[in-house]
Amino acid sequence: MIKLWLFAYKSAKCALHDDPAHCAREIIRKSYFAGKYDRRWGGRVQRLIAFAAVLIPGGAMAQANLQGSWQWQGQTPGQLEQETGFGIGPGETIEHDSNLLRASGQTGSPVVANTLFNTDLAGWYHQIFGREDLSLAATVGRVHYLHSIVSAQTETVGGVVQTVNVPQDFDYTAEDLRAGLKSNLAGDINVNLDASRTTRMAQFADTGTAIKNVIATNAADGLIDVPVVADFRAELGGNAHQNRNSSGFFSTQDLNVYEVDGGARYSPTTGNHVDLLARSANGIYPNGSPSVFISPGYHDKGVDLRVDWTFSGASRALGHAGYVKRTNDVLETSKGPLDRDFAGPIVDLTYIWQTTSATKLTFYGSRQVGAAGDDSYLSGVTRDLKFTPSWQPTAKIDVGAYIESIHRDYFTNVYAIVTDTPPGTTRVDNSVNYGLSLVWNPTRWLQTALELYHEHRDSTLSEWDYRNNVVNLSLQTSF
Repeated sequence: MIKLWLFAYKSAKCALHDDPAHCAREIIRKSYFAGKYDRRWGGRVQRLIAFAAVLIPGGAMAQANLQGSWQWQGQTPGQLEQETGFGIGPGETIEHDSNLLRASGQTGSPVVANTLFNTDLAGWYHQIFGREDLSLAATVGRVHYLHSIVSAQTETVGGVVQTVNVPQDFDYTAEDLRAGLKSNLAGDINVNLDASRTTRMAQFADTGTAIKNVIATNAADGLIDVPVVADFRAELGGNAHQNRNSSGFFSTQDLNVYEVDGGARYSPTTGNHVDLLARSANGIYPNGSPSVFISPGYHDKGVDLRVDWTFSGASRALGHAGYVKRTNDVLETSKGPLDRDFAGPIVDLTYIWQTTSATKLTFYGSRQVGAAGDDSYLSGVTRDLKFTPSWQPTAKIDVGAYIESIHRDYFTNVYAIVTDTPPGTTRVDNSVNYGLSLVWNPTRWLQTALELYHEHRDSTLSEWDYRNNVVNLSLQTSF
């Protein structure tokens, strides 16, 4: 059986919680603050999570909520918690992008193909000591770009700052380090503590610039829940995390976030529950300044209703609906005050239908408000719809597909000021993504996978249009 070190990739943090609904919220919330899910290595992560789902508590939930997830093993948390031990194994992924920079192809924005190689080593350790459950996971890899990338650089010539295009090495070290401790104390009090560090390349589709910028995210989370009466429990959680950008050009988007939330849970049967939570968060941009349209910080308040409910052995719904209000610190710019405040509903829902023992249909929808991916300068409303069928013809083969529609409407008053365009400039992006995957597990210690997918974005501002075709081949081992 493939071991649970595979979950050392993105979203492994969710496996360190015994609450699948909390896992769903973490995916949405972390993407809200830290930038959306990194599609470049998405397929690899999704496949590994599908394997890990059969071993790790919360794994199936995390895998079901990730963009483009292909499979769901459907094991219950009780089954998943049994796997303990340790493991280690190397892996290799080769990916070819027809439009690596997600460029429009217009003058000054050429379409450039490239091939990426990701060589990594992953390890894991999981052990239960009485009422204490300890999980450790680490993945360290080197991402190599076959061709150098022409990047805009600034240099001073004769006292004048100029921008020049020069080839640059974009290779970087990808890290994913996780630690989690779950404790069941006297009186049926549960405590979960997690810590993580990840590094990844900022997404070119969000930033629109060919600049090497590796984002490092460090996070620490805590959650405690205590019994109250009958089927009700009280919950209190808190977390802190920071984003750091390797490029000085994006250092103004470095971010520190501190959040607390609390509420009640109703759980009439094992595995089914409804949570009502209130949350408050403070964000600080340590390098923000009016000249780059970044305020010193912001303050969030909101409420969240979370649901995880299994209607039958083959049907499950999970997600959340809530309301968030953000108030930014006052920001005076050369063009006057910049009003980046917003308020509105936030929703995400996943419905999983295991139609037969070998086939599964997953439906996903969400509405999010806030930063536009990896670009904190801009904000908007993002709506996402996805349909993911999968088929397992044999015990060693999985076939999957997905189609996704994303609609992003940027806040007009913010966009015009930040991008120095005429007042009233409107930007609306519509994206359609679809793909196929084939996963083959010839032995218990080897997994191979092939993915083909297409990305397609049309914008009211044509310079943000792009098309990209991707071929992804991976090989993963575990000993």
